[in-house]
Amino acid sequence: MKLLLLEDDLVDQMAFKRWMAKELSACHLSIASSIEEGKTSIQGNDFDLFICDFFLPDGDISDFLKWVDPAQVICISGISDPKQLQRIKTLGINQFFFKDPQLNYLQQLKNHILYLNKAKQEKKTTPSTAPLSSSTKPQLEHLKKTFDNNPAPIKDIIQIFLEQTPEQLAALKKAVLEKTPKTCHALAHRLKSNFRMMGLHKSMKKLEEIEGTYSDVAKKHQHFINMVEEIQAEAQLAYQSLHKELETL
Repeated sequence: MKLLLLEDDLVDQMAFKRWMAKELSACHLSIASSIEEGKTSIQGNDFDLFICDFFLPDGDISDFLKWVDPAQVICISGISDPKQLQRIKTLGINQFFFKDPQLNYLQQLKNHILYLNKAKQEKKTTPSTAPLSSSTKPQLEHLKKTFDNNPAPIKDIIQIFLEQTPEQLAALKKAVLEKTPKTCHALAHRLKSNFRMMGLHKSMKKLEEIEGTYSDVAKKHQHFINMVEEIQAEAQLAYQSLHKELETL
């Protein structure tokens, strides 16, 4: 995993580096001492996790969240009061560790990072040829009803979906990677209608979310990438079923 630590205290930086070398040597660590350095560090780098002190010399953690997905951020702080904890939650950060003087928080942090890394590896090794579930299998009843079970137009629509969708999803992923909100919105809107027509409601819901939150593509960058990749994987499974459907029409 690639980690970015945002921490301005040199002693804490040194302690963190020593701890990483001993406990998480397989992870790659980068360090930034300010929001601005953190912003520079993420350009051209694909970090898995950001460990960020609540207060930094040029702002607080909310300023850094303008550039990354809050779901990827772990907040650490030497202050632990209810108001600060509430603010962390409202920012969309799911994990907080109190920086106790004895550095016991590092063990908790290690366990959390190992858990996240294990989940990531399991996701990578999940076979892409998994059987279709009811949520990823095309439901064509509405399409067939619309055309009174006339096979000709149904075949045409399925064929168009099979030909155009891979290109459109690739274009959507490119738009997400380039963080272009308007293009994300336009492509998600078009694809949403196509997936609805095929009865692929699980993917349609994800596209609906992208369409509705397109302006957050920079702020929630990794979340958008994950959604598009999930849609692409679900679509691959759906294509198999649709090719078989063409043979029966």
